[in-house]
Amino acid sequence: MKDGVIVFPHTEIDPKFGGKGLGTTLIEFALNEIAQENLSVEPLCPFVSKYIGKHPELLYLVEPSKRSKFGLS
Repeated sequence: MKDGVIVFPHTEIDPKFGGKGLGTTLIEFALNEIAQENLSVEPLCPFVSKYIGKHPELLYLVEPSKRSKFGLS
């Protein structure tokens, strides 16, 4: 975390647990916690960026000036 922004460089789930929704659960929990703490997110991890893209109600977590960098608008 730096200046109220949490960076997600990479999200990984053990391959033997892949396809069971654990990555989604992990990111959903983390983003909800970040929202409660009034922090921002820098989703370098494509999985996190894609999750936010599918949940536009969370777009506010990414600073507007950085959204295009992650394919978010």
